[in-house]
Amino acid sequence: MPRLNGQVKGEGTCGKKVEVVGHVEGIAIRLTREDSPVGQHHFVHTTWVRRVHEKYVHLTKNSVETVSG
Repeated sequence: MPRLNGQVKGEGTCGKKVEVVGHVEGIAIRLTREDSPVGQHHFVHTTWVRRVHEKYVHLTKNSVETVSG
């Protein structure tokens, strides 16, 4: 997995923006708390990453699946 520096935007398969990626912690990507509807950090598994392109992480899950974890 490429190194993720800074604020990288997450995008679900549905094309909707998901929480902004904070950084990678082991086998999980920590999403920023500021974009969370409940104000808590959310994690997604790195296997959910389809590709990283410029400032976007394209996921293999849609936005609803990503938020529900």
